[in-house]
Amino acid sequence: MDEGMGTGNDVKRENGRETPSGGCVTIRELAEAAGVSTATVSNVIHGKTKRVSPATIRRVQELIQAMGYVRGGHWEEKRPGGTRLVALLANPHKTYEEAIGADPFYGKIIGLTEQYLREKGYYMIFYSSSDMDDIFRMVTDREVEGVITLSFHKNDCDKIAGLLKRPVVSIDASGYQGKVPNIGLDDWQGGRLMTDYLLECGYGPIYVCAGRDHGVDHIRYLGCQDAQRERAKTGERVRGNAGENARGNARVQFIPLGMNREKRRDTFESLVQQVEMNIREGFRPALFCLSDLYALEAMNHFRDQGMKIPRDLGIAGFDDILYASLSRPGLTTVRQDMKRKAELAVDTLADMVEGREPAESGKEILLPVKLVVRETTAEG
Repeated sequence: MDEGMGTGNDVKRENGRETPSGGCVTIRELAEAAGVSTATVSNVIHGKTKRVSPATIRRVQELIQAMGYVRGGHWEEKRPGGTRLVALLANPHKTYEEAIGADPFYGKIIGLTEQYLREKGYYMIFYSSSDMDDIFRMVTDREVEGVITLSFHKNDCDKIAGLLKRPVVSIDASGYQGKVPNIGLDDWQGGRLMTDYLLECGYGPIYVCAGRDHGVDHIRYLGCQDAQRERAKTGERVRGNAGENARGNARVQFIPLGMNREKRRDTFESLVQQVEMNIREGFRPALFCLSDLYALEAMNHFRDQGMKIPRDLGIAGFDDILYASLSRPGLTTVRQDMKRKAELAVDTLADMVEGREPAESGKEILLPVKLVVRETTAEG
């Protein structure tokens, strides 16, 4: 609770200290009474005392008993007013050249989430960490009422919810089962939709490119593989003059690009020779990058090598960020509704915080995808 708001309880004095008599004691109030940081009090409460002196441990424990602090009780007492503070936690599973917000997809999701929270009367703090101790300290110290996670594994989302005893909603959580509500995407269908389209245009082989074969990218790749298997099973012909060649080499191969720009550049460079060989053999290779940002990097790299897009090489992305339509040629991609994703996450969390929905419903909403065809691909 903010210091200026007070506790709303009668106050009595004990041992020269002001002590709320109503039992709704915050970690911040304990810290002020003990003359230590809120992080120190949090560590004592949760038994993480390796770096806390015995004297400080005793002082905090005495105050916990004297002031009547109840773990988890404060948050429940605070409704319906509350701090109105929500934490957006992003998993820093990628290496960014500047910051996590430098990725256009994450930047848009962060901005939209803040906008929708503000419209509902909430405030947002943004934090990027995969360390559970760091996350717990941040949420506890700031008396956050709810948490939205971004790109965590579902097991980690459940751990965060269990540890914090706060409502948690996830966006794009990976894994197959969880208790925390998740707002995701039909990633499998997105991979299948684009691969089927590329094969129909006469492209092949198709190199599916992502940082690594993990999380939602893995689900998208499974969809790619399914599209390839379905065509192989039915023996369906493809369009264009290159149809027979493309059908004969309609394989789908995953290419791990690496998790930073330097590694991606090296991977694209090594892929140039393979693509050139495909072209000499009469095939029409294509890159299906599971991120628009990666697709735009690839387009610049292969154009610098003298390749004509889409004649020599087709390139497609995923997400439909703003730059996909601004690039020249315009980027063929899989569109997801980022506005709807952020809006649903905020609505679900608000319902949980305000008691309209159970905290661990385990529901999962997978938003639909749409194929957006632009100039980086063409029928053969």
